[in-house]
Amino acid sequence: MALGSRSALALIAAASLALLCGFEYTADTLGGTSVRGLAQKHWWKQRQQWRRRHERYERFLDKQNGLQESRHLPYAKRVTQLVQVEAENQFLTKAKEVAAEQQGDGSGGAPCIDTVITVTTTIWGNEVGIKIDDAELVVQGTLKNNQEYKFNMCLSAGTHVAKLEDSYGDGWHGSYMSIGGVDYGKEFLSGAVSMITFSASSSCVETTMTVTTTAGGFEMGLKIDDIELVAQGSLANNQVYTFTMCLSIGLHTAALLDSYADGWHGGYLTINGVDYGRDFLTGTVATHQFTVSCVSTTMTVTTKSWGPEIGLTIDGTVIIAEGSLYNFQVYTYTVCLSSGSHEANLLDSYGDGWHGGFLTIGGVDYGKEFLTGTMSTHTFYVGCIDTLMKITTTTWGSEAGLAIDGNELAAQGSLSNYQEYTYTVCLSPGVHEANLLDSYGDGWHHGYLTINGIDYGRDFLTGTSQVHTFNVGGPATGAPAVTQPEPSTTPLPPLEPSPTPEPSTPTPSPSPLPSPSPSPSPHK
Repeated sequence: MALGSRSALALIAAASLALLCGFEYTADTLGGTSVRGLAQKHWWKQRQQWRRRHERYERFLDKQNGLQESRHLPYAKRVTQLVQVEAENQFLTKAKEVAAEQQGDGSGGAPCIDTVITVTTTIWGNEVGIKIDDAELVVQGTLKNNQEYKFNMCLSAGTHVAKLEDSYGDGWHGSYMSIGGVDYGKEFLSGAVSMITFSASSSCVETTMTVTTTAGGFEMGLKIDDIELVAQGSLANNQVYTFTMCLSIGLHTAALLDSYADGWHGGYLTINGVDYGRDFLTGTVATHQFTVSCVSTTMTVTTKSWGPEIGLTIDGTVIIAEGSLYNFQVYTYTVCLSSGSHEANLLDSYGDGWHGGFLTIGGVDYGKEFLTGTMSTHTFYVGCIDTLMKITTTTWGSEAGLAIDGNELAAQGSLSNYQEYTYTVCLSPGVHEANLLDSYGDGWHHGYLTINGIDYGRDFLTGTSQVHTFNVGGPATGAPAVTQPEPSTTPLPPLEPSPTPEPSTPTPSPSPLPSPSPSPSPHK
């Protein structure tokens, strides 16, 4: 019975299998598709579609700056790398277009300019690399830590692009590149690439010179470094002629020429306030050497919001390219400028100003009011500026004294009552300090100091000292401590005498002094 049961079960299983196989065969024969086949076909189709998308994406990566290795990166990092490459390509394209506009078609064959590029490393110097206009200047892995390297490149005049590279991707750690006195890369503290633009110029300084003639002006001629500036026969008698040459920093030679061989008859050449040739009274030539120099000028740019919109030019030379700064940062630049006035153009690419950001030169801030528009222009000065100061005394003038930046300008005891004393001090551009002094401790009795039309000290009525700050060569950074209207022409009422032991009547002072400047000041 048991054997019969097992046989029956085996027979049932065999019949079921035969029935299933027959169904599959019949379905395929009749053009149908099995359930298993449908699943396999769907999986294969999806796999093929995914493979085609993957291959297209990898080909796209291969075209982008040789990023074949990026296929091993996670998807998010691939996208980040592609965005960076695209941004760099756009930066390069725009910079090259600007350079092409400045340089024209190049048909003029303008010579290139020898440009010194200094690279200063800190730690991880071996990670540093630099490309100038796609030409490799510094190969990654060749520099050492805490060193200074100098490179020379001959660059055409105009705008160029520098690609600052870091092999590890964490910036330059404070290392930087200097071109023409301007530092680049100090803010490059993260990432693998920082793009900057700079201008190549001949680094010449516009130098003004005058020729003053007396008799025999038509005999006179002038050469600077063997270049004829004044042709003999071109000048007239008793005239002053002004010429400007762009001269490199350093030593130069002026050759004063006379066609009749009896000198310049008292005529002379003036460069930077120095006269040459007054003793040229015989002969055909007198040679003099003079020096052209520039002043190392430090300036900072403080950004607020929308720092990437900011740009800056000094005398038309690009110091900061728009798009190179970040928000809420302070950037420091050093530029070598000739003594005199210069023009700073604060630029904004969007047209809504610097949003409270500003430029600082010599302690003076420019641009805080630049809140709309694409450009704000300011004039600033480099070198010392003759600054006129006037002290007006009332009673007890002998007690008054004045120090500028800690240097004595008017000694206590040297002034008299009801006088005006005028001084000229050569001060550097920027903020300075005036310290009004009183030897007795009861102030200046309504006397005051005037600088640039602003009066200081009218309220100095007690104490031995009152300090004020003032600006030279730029707008004020803040209102002076006291600004009063011009003094009244009516006499002041008599003042109460100072308490004892000060005498009830002033000590007789010498006869009123004129207003000459006092003995030479250390400022001059």
